[in-house]
Amino acid sequence: MPLAEVLDAVADVEQRLAALQTSPPVPPEPDRAWVDDWLHRSYLRFWSEV
Repeated sequence: MPLAEVLDAVADVEQRLAALQTSPPVPPEPDRAWVDDWLHRSYLRFWSEV
């Protein structure tokens, strides 16, 4: 990978991290239903490909 691409990727991530500093705070509790659904879908997708 060319150095210019790496530096662009790092700059992009730095900008995203800076934006997160001013974004709304993280909720006090996770969205457990979303996490459970994601985990279930991931599990099924993994085992359907094995």
